[in-house]
Amino acid sequence: MISRTAAWVVIGAALGGCFGSFFCVCSYRLPKGQSILGRSVCPGCGKPIPGWRNIPIFSWVLQCGRTACCSLDIPVYYVLWEVAGAAVGAGLAALFLGWN
Repeated sequence: MISRTAAWVVIGAALGGCFGSFFCVCSYRLPKGQSILGRSVCPGCGKPIPGWRNIPIFSWVLQCGRTACCSLDIPVYYVLWEVAGAAVGAGLAALFLGWN
């Protein structure tokens, strides 16, 4: 059985990965004058990205670093920011909840 602290660490990692993904959205859209709200679209062909293909870290790995619609390369720094966010989220959860 998983401990309560370990569960919170997993939740912290998931939320941190989402924060890292959102940081990437902001860093891509804001310099172009685009809104950070709204659905994600493929930068190559403009097709909307379904939610199940937009899961931080897992989607990049499962799609081998390419978009599903037009096989455009997704830069590795996107997944690195997501991994960094997940690590920070997990670390903060462990720190504040006292890893057992």
